[in-house]
Amino acid sequence: MRSSKLTSPFVAFQMPSSPKAGARVAADTGNVHTPTMTLKNAALLALIGTILMTALLVWTFVFNFLNLLRGLIRRSSMRLVASA
Repeated sequence: MRSSKLTSPFVAFQMPSSPKAGARVAADTGNVHTPTMTLKNAALLALIGTILMTALLVWTFVFNFLNLLRGLIRRSSMRLVASA
Protein backbone atom coordinates (compact mmCIF):
# COMPACT_ATOMS: atom_id res chain seq x y z
CA MET A 1 0.00 0.00 0.00
CA ARG A 2 1.26 3.49 -0.82
CA SER A 3 2.06 5.97 1.87
CA SER A 4 -0.02 9.09 1.62
CA LYS A 5 1.51 12.57 1.77
CA LEU A 6 -1.75 14.13 2.93
CA THR A 7 -0.86 16.29 5.89
CA SER A 8 -3.36 19.06 5.29
CA PRO A 9 -6.86 18.72 6.74
CA PHE A 10 -8.18 21.00 3.92
CA VAL A 11 -7.73 18.51 1.06
CA ALA A 12 -10.59 16.03 0.82
CA PHE A 13 -9.49 14.11 -2.29
CA GLN A 14 -6.13 14.04 -4.03
CA MET A 15 -4.81 12.04 -6.95
CA PRO A 16 -1.16 10.99 -6.57
CA SER A 17 -0.32 12.18 -10.10
CA SER A 18 -2.17 15.48 -9.79
CA PRO A 19 -0.12 18.56 -10.68
CA LYS A 20 -1.76 20.45 -7.81
CA ALA A 21 -1.15 17.80 -5.21
CA GLY A 22 -1.14 19.36 -1.81
CA ALA A 23 -3.19 22.41 -2.87
CA ARG A 24 -5.09 24.02 -0.04
CA VAL A 25 -8.50 25.61 0.17
CA ALA A 26 -8.54 29.32 0.94
CA ALA A 27 -8.89 30.08 4.63
CA ASP A 28 -10.98 33.25 4.14
CA THR A 29 -13.79 32.66 1.66
CA GLY A 30 -15.39 36.06 2.15
CA ASN A 31 -13.69 37.75 -0.80
CA VAL A 32 -12.71 34.80 -2.97
CA HIS A 33 -15.64 34.86 -5.38
CA THR A 34 -16.75 37.85 -7.39
CA PRO A 35 -20.54 37.90 -7.77
CA THR A 36 -21.48 37.90 -11.43
CA MET A 37 -25.19 38.55 -10.89
CA THR A 38 -25.88 41.37 -8.49
CA LEU A 39 -29.35 42.43 -7.43
CA LYS A 40 -29.15 45.42 -9.76
CA ASN A 41 -28.26 43.22 -12.76
CA ALA A 42 -31.04 40.76 -11.92
CA ALA A 43 -33.59 43.57 -11.66
CA LEU A 44 -32.49 45.01 -15.00
CA LEU A 45 -32.71 41.59 -16.66
CA ALA A 46 -36.21 41.07 -15.21
CA LEU A 47 -37.27 44.51 -16.47
CA ILE A 48 -35.99 43.76 -19.98
CA GLY A 49 -37.82 40.42 -19.98
CA THR A 50 -41.02 42.03 -18.77
CA ILE A 51 -40.85 44.70 -21.47
CA LEU A 52 -40.24 42.08 -24.16
CA MET A 53 -43.12 39.90 -22.98
CA THR A 54 -45.44 42.91 -22.81
CA ALA A 55 -44.47 43.93 -26.34
CA LEU A 56 -45.12 40.37 -27.56
CA LEU A 57 -48.55 40.25 -25.92
CA VAL A 58 -49.53 43.67 -27.30
CA TRP A 59 -48.32 42.67 -30.78
CA THR A 60 -50.33 39.44 -30.66
CA PHE A 61 -53.46 41.23 -29.44
CA VAL A 62 -53.23 43.92 -32.14
CA PHE A 63 -52.52 41.32 -34.83
CA ASN A 64 -55.52 39.21 -33.75
CA PHE A 65 -57.77 42.27 -33.47
CA LEU A 66 -56.85 43.46 -36.99
CA ASN A 67 -57.50 39.98 -38.37
CA LEU A 68 -60.87 39.99 -36.60
CA LEU A 69 -61.77 43.28 -38.24
CA ARG A 70 -60.69 41.95 -41.64
CA GLY A 71 -62.79 38.83 -41.15
CA LEU A 72 -59.87 36.44 -41.30
CA ILE A 73 -60.61 34.84 -37.93
CA ARG A 74 -63.90 34.02 -36.21
CA ARG A 75 -65.27 36.04 -33.33
CA SER A 76 -65.50 32.91 -31.18
CA SER A 77 -61.73 32.51 -31.23
CA MET A 78 -61.30 35.96 -29.68
CA ARG A 79 -63.28 35.13 -26.52
CA LEU A 80 -61.19 35.24 -23.38
CA VAL A 81 -63.51 33.05 -21.31
CA ALA A 82 -65.14 30.09 -23.02
CA SER A 83 -68.65 29.28 -21.87
CA ALA A 84 -69.46 25.69 -20.98
